[in-house]
Amino acid sequence: MRNPTSGSVVTRRSPTFASLSYALRAATYALHHLARDSRVLAVWAAWCLDRGLTPKAMKGWRTAIASGADRTVLDTVIDESRDTMIADLAEFCRDGLGLAYPWLPSVLFDCFRLWVEDIVEGRLDAGHERRVLGWRLTEEWRAAVPPGRRRDTCERDVAWWYRVRVKYPPEAPENLSREVIPATTRDRTRARQRSSTPHKAIKHVEMALASLTLATIDVIH
Repeated sequence: MRNPTSGSVVTRRSPTFASLSYALRAATYALHHLARDSRVLAVWAAWCLDRGLTPKAMKGWRTAIASGADRTVLDTVIDESRDTMIADLAEFCRDGLGLAYPWLPSVLFDCFRLWVEDIVEGRLDAGHERRVLGWRLTEEWRAAVPPGRRRDTCERDVAWWYRVRVKYPPEAPENLSREVIPATTRDRTRARQRSSTPHKAIKHVEMALASLTLATIDVIH
């Protein structure tokens, strides 16, 4: 099966390496959350059924490919619906998930391809999680983007963003505040930090994801 070609790169302003790296990592973490979201999986299952890619059929492809069948035939079955499905995913992301990032429908479609490949190649049978797209900066970007301050909270920030902004039903922001600093603290400064940290982190994730646009960059899994 061919490798997906969708990718992401910023942006409207000159980014630092740290902000660009953060945005790309945030997108990858977001996809991991969406890969476990029941609404996304329901859309994927319906798409598979529409393409005749039932679990039994995909396991049949596994046997056929192992016996020397041409994998490009399966690619054709999947990609015949690409443009229509991306349009449908744009509507689903906007109305079903509340996410209007222009890059997401195309990237999510390529994740759907990976999930078919996971079944065809038996990865899920071995207990692995569904794969998603991941990105790294091209050498040209690494050379062009100035260094910046590193951040090590990206995974946590995206988890908070998903739980409050995307998950259904959403969690109350107060739940996140308690994870930062125990609610029993009497220090007013720390109490303010407790309430503001998740809000700032979620806003940072939203800005990072909004900065991304589709482009050709190196795609890794």
